[in-house]
Order: sequence, then C-alpha cells, then structure tokens
Amino acid sequence: MLATPLAHAAATLAPLHAGGAIKAYAGWTAWQDVDPRAGTYVIRVRAPGGRVTTRPEHADLDDPVATDPEALPFDLGPDGRGRP
Repeated sequence: MLATPLAHAAATLAPLHAGGAIKAYAGWTAWQDVDPRAGTYVIRVRAPGGRVTTRPEHADLDDPVATDPEALPFDLGPDGRGRP
C-alpha cells in the first residue's frame, strides 16, 4: 500500500485589518484584528466548521497599550482535559 502526500492549498479564513498574533489548535484558529467600524482591536475565532465570530474582548485603537501585539492575550488550549 502506498501513501500519497496530502495536498495543502492556501485558503483565506477572513480578511485581516491589522497585524497581530495568529494561533491554531485542533481545527480552531484565532487572531488579533481591528474592527474598523468600532475602532477597536478584537479577537476573532474561526471554528473547525468555518464560522468566524468576534470575541467581546476589545481595546481602543487610541490606547497606546493596545498597539502592542500582546495587548489582547489569548490562548486556544488545550485546557486540562485537552479541549480547545
């Protein structure tokens, strides 16, 4: 039996409005972004099925601390039971 390599294609998960941390675990992806309508930094999360949501954590763009890529720290896991 021969194993064939998996083909990996680039895919756009969502448009990015700012640079920042991007993390992934167990099919989940999360990243720091800017909500241009609200003028705040936010955390966006993509579930394994593809749905993208915005977490309620945010920081104002005018806040000098918010320009730090770690201004909104986040983690995808695993937790103590291995869940994202």
